[in-house]
Amino acid sequence: MSSKNPIDGKCALGDIDVEAIVRDVAHSTIAALVARNFDRYLTEHEVATRFGLEPKALQNWRQKGGGPPYRKFGSAVRYALSDLIAFEDAALRKNTSQRPEQ
Repeated sequence: MSSKNPIDGKCALGDIDVEAIVRDVAHSTIAALVARNFDRYLTEHEVATRFGLEPKALQNWRQKGGGPPYRKFGSAVRYALSDLIAFEDAALRKNTSQRPEQ
C-alpha cells in the first residue's frame, strides 16, 4: 500500500522510494532517446577493430553489399553506432544450422 508522507510529501511503498525509481526510469529513458537522436559515428578502422576484421573486408562489403549500412560525408566513410548494433543483433544465431531469416 502506498502512502504520501504529509510532512515531506514523498511517496513511499513500504521501504521502496517510488520517486527515486521514477527518477531513475525517466533518466534512463531520456538517455536512450538522446543516444538515439545523437548517434555516434565510427570510422572504418574503428568498425574493423570492433568486428575483428581488416578494413579491406569492410571495403569489400561496401562494394559488393552484405555489410552494415554506412554513410559518406564527402570522401569520408562513417558508420552509425546504432546501425552497427542492429547489424550485430541481426547476426545473432542460436545454433550453427540457423539461417539469417529465422
